[in-house]
This record gives sequence, structure tokens and C-alpha cells, in this order.
Amino acid sequence: SNAEISDIIDKLKDESIKKQLKESDNPIVIPYRITQKKVDFDGEVVMPKGCNLERYQKNPIFVLEHGYTSRSYLPLGKALTDTFEITEDYMDVDIMYDTFSGDEEAERIANKAMNGFINSVSPGFIVDLSDETKIMDNQSGDTIWEWTLYEISQAYIPSNMDAVRRKFFFDFMK
Repeated sequence: SNAEISDIIDKLKDESIKKQLKESDNPIVIPYRITQKKVDFDGEVVMPKGCNLERYQKNPIFVLEHGYTSRSYLPLGKALTDTFEITEDYMDVDIMYDTFSGDEEAERIANKAMNGFINSVSPGFIVDLSDETKIMDNQSGDTIWEWTLYEISQAYIPSNMDAVRRKFFFDFMK
């Protein structure tokens, strides 16, 4: 809704991003769950509250598949860092796709995400502190207590199956 979209824009401190979103004909911002406290595909548990955002906030890139595609690390967009919400159980953030610069592939991926053909994301991070403590049923890997985020990726198959979009926010002009 327009009220929700206005709320997102109002949360932002960066005036240039606010201006981009207000003036764009087709901005796409989608809120995602970046991680959730649960056993992931690797049998590990990543603790959301253990995330160090300092490095990421200086360059909040959003790439495709951790840069493992032919696209390399050319960003699809960026995280709106003012919208991070981190609790004991999850980490959420709103992602703004680059629909401003004429990047056709970024626009194509953004449209696939907006229309529900790609629903998931994955954090790229460095483990700072982990051990073999098992805190959840069916956990076979480590518990990652502290970690440094360095990128967020649009992922076709996420390691954490709850790392998905929460709802749509698009068409700021209507």
C-alpha cells in the first residue's frame, strides 16, 4: 500500500536514495528475511543476533548467486541498511533493485522476484566464532555464534529455506 511504501521511504536517512525512490517510474523494493535461527541445508545454525554489519553497511551490495554467475559481482541492487531488523530469531532487510541505471539484467531479475519466480536470498559471510554446540533438534553442523556479513545474494536455492521475501512493495507512484 502507499502508506507502507511511504513508511519505508521515511525510515531512510540517505536523502539521495529517498529522492531516487520518489522520482522513479518503476522502483522495486522487496523486504526479505535474510536468515532465521533454524537448521540450514548444511546442518548449521546461524545466530541472527551474532551478525556484525559494520563492513556490509559501508557497501551494502545485493548480487546474484554470490557472484558465481557470469555476471560476477556486478550488483543487482542494494540493501536499504536503515531497514535492518535483527532479533534473536531472524534478520530482515528491504532490498532495492537497480531499476534506475539501465541495467537490463538487474531489471529482469527484479521483475522475476517481484512476480514470484525467484523468492529467496542468501547471506554471504565470514564466520567469526562457531563451535560444535548443538542448540536445535536435527542439527548436525556447527552453531555460528558470530559472523561478518559481506554481501546478500538473490539465490535460486538458499541454504536457509526461510530466507525468502516477506511481501511485495512496488509501484511507488500509484
